[in-house]
Amino acid sequence: MVKLAITGSGGQGIRLMGSILAEYLMSKSLEVSAMYDYDAAMRGGGIQGYIIFSKSRISNPIIETADLMLVLDKTKSKINAKRVIMDESVNMLLAAEKIPFSKISERMFSKKAMLNMVALGFILKIFGIGLDESLILAILPEKFGNENIAAIKAGYELSAAPATNKNK
Repeated sequence: MVKLAITGSGGQGIRLMGSILAEYLMSKSLEVSAMYDYDAAMRGGGIQGYIIFSKSRISNPIIETADLMLVLDKTKSKINAKRVIMDESVNMLLAAEKIPFSKISERMFSKKAMLNMVALGFILKIFGIGLDESLILAILPEKFGNENIAAIKAGYELSAAPATNKNK
């Protein structure tokens, strides 16, 4: 069982990222639980996504300690994590691996708005989940499908140390 926490702010596409990941994992015949926790403010307020996936039934969808926490802005998380990966633009005093998701997004698309998809590709790679572009395209909203695929591929191609949890 893998427990993933994603923190960011409203407007960063955290829910979209989590929904795409959850649907993609289900298409790979995995059991998935996804929940979201929002601050009172929508755009700019904090959002946390919690995704659990497993080959077997998920009996408890609550995460107390995540295997991995992805931090995309300075929103404080309500849980602990064994491993923390953070966008390098986030200025927090936290022991974390810093990855340039926003820089890659700006370089490729002249905007930071795709950093969630770059991070999604990186997460897929970390957990050893193959990248099936046609399947992801079928899940993505049509409007920016090709840009999203390019961003996911860029994140997937970043070198990543695999997660230590072997039971995906």
